[in-house]
Amino acid sequence: MTLATLHARFLQHCTVEKRLRPMTIKSYRSDFRLFLHFLHRRSKTLSPRGRGQGEGPRVKGPDLRRFTPAVIRGYQAHMATRRWSVNTVRRRLVELNRFAGWLVERRYLQRSPMIGVSVPRRERRLPRVLDWSQVEQIVAGERKPRDRAILALLAYGGLRRGEVMAADVGDYSREAPSLLVHGKGNKDRVVPLHAVAQTALDAYLATRHGLAPEQPLFLSWRGRITKQVVVLLCKRVSRRIGRRLHPHLFRHTFATELLNRRADLRVIQTLLGHESLATSVIYTHVSPERGREAVELLRVSPGGR
Repeated sequence: MTLATLHARFLQHCTVEKRLRPMTIKSYRSDFRLFLHFLHRRSKTLSPRGRGQGEGPRVKGPDLRRFTPAVIRGYQAHMATRRWSVNTVRRRLVELNRFAGWLVERRYLQRSPMIGVSVPRRERRLPRVLDWSQVEQIVAGERKPRDRAILALLAYGGLRRGEVMAADVGDYSREAPSLLVHGKGNKDRVVPLHAVAQTALDAYLATRHGLAPEQPLFLSWRGRITKQVVVLLCKRVSRRIGRRLHPHLFRHTFATELLNRRADLRVIQTLLGHESLATSVIYTHVSPERGREAVELLRVSPGGR
């Protein structure tokens, strides 16, 4: 049985039994395809008969015997030569580990080939942020109703790109006003909407007719918006303001601005959908205003003397 066939069964398990989100499944499929391409190129290098032959766009040939610790270490070395980030390498190895665990659980393998393979630790960098006044100008300066609403949810709601894409019309409550957000790990949360985000969303939905709760909140001409729609929007805004943007930059700025305005860290954790408070704590390191306040405390002697 080929690795591709087994991985397809693993993805079905992730979809039906684990109930992972479509974006996660898509990431697993895309990353594993890169691993299959590596196996294909490796077999051509090792096999004299394979040299000089064309490489097809999709590879399904390698079988379970090729899924070994030596091959995985070779793939890890290959990713290092491609200069992929530490976090990207880590994510792909973690995904292979989950696949390997499933193979052992279903008794396709007796022992996981990931045993003994070192997975790099996650690299944590301080996030870049924008000035809040610039964020306000970016949203207000967007003329297209749909794109202004997307930017408003990213900036004033701190939503992830995938969360904006996954939202349905029925998730939005005008009365509250709030949005039911379908977050990572199948964890839903309710995010209260700022007046700017609500106004932008209402203006966009007013351009659509016959809305039903199960319809996507944001549409392109192909249907539900894709990752590319949000990425291209940020690129267009980047050209407008003369600074490189990415969707997650708005989320970082949202959290940092809330912290600057003395919002409780646990509230920020809830709004962002972080499982651990430790993930939210990073924003305490990028808040210069809070740092200044802490240093100014040293000017006051204990007891007010």
